[in-house]
Amino acid sequence: MRACLSAKMLRDALAPVVALVNEVIVYADGDALVLHALGTDKTASVTVTIPSEACTAYTPSEQSFGINVDRLTEFLHCFSSTAPVTITSPPHSDRFTISIVDSTYCADCIDPNTIYQRTQNDSTQPVAAVFTVPSESTPLKQSLVAANLCSETITIETQRSDPVVQFTATGDTDSMTSQLTRDDILTLTGTSIRATYPVDKFLSMHKALNRRTDQFRFTINATQTLSLTALYADNATTTWYTLSPHATTSTD
Repeated sequence: MRACLSAKMLRDALAPVVALVNEVIVYADGDALVLHALGTDKTASVTVTIPSEACTAYTPSEQSFGINVDRLTEFLHCFSSTAPVTITSPPHSDRFTISIVDSTYCADCIDPNTIYQRTQNDSTQPVAAVFTVPSESTPLKQSLVAANLCSETITIETQRSDPVVQFTATGDTDSMTSQLTRDDILTLTGTSIRATYPVDKFLSMHKALNRRTDQFRFTINATQTLSLTALYADNATTTWYTLSPHATTSTD
């Protein structure tokens, strides 16, 4: 595989990955470059898709490989965001290689079979609730930060008859409740639902994306899996997070 893009675009693509894992699988899916991994506890996954038109040059390969994203991200931060980056990987080279200006970073590829991957097909599950929120939403950020101070989990609740999304968190000594009202929500559809998730991962996902996208799309399916999808504001890169529920939840 060969791909040419800016250092900023690659850093922005790696940021949601670094928020969850330190190793990721890279592969070509049609005309897109895809980064995917499932967290070691198998509760959260991340998929970042960079379309070929976002690259100045792109030659796909059928061979997938794994890379360490922590070290790669640190290397990229040594350079200007506008610096052109050339990615080369097997079979076009023996190792994974990043070339920037007069510098080159090389690393042995990781066997993709050693990296956890999400195998569940969420597209077959009925959708229970969908809501979209502007990325700059202060109530959303405040809800996640406050919940993280109180508890290890956060509960999302929607009512079919009321266009409000409620967040609650209850710890041993502290608790919080907050709402996203119709002024904070762009769209809200679906059934009434109450679902609980690990708040630390939820907050990490939000932090990784809130400055890179204009809005978040949250989807909760019939198995209570939460999907967070974001289209980047300055290019066509898409990030898709999934987060499994922490405990038994319900829909009406």
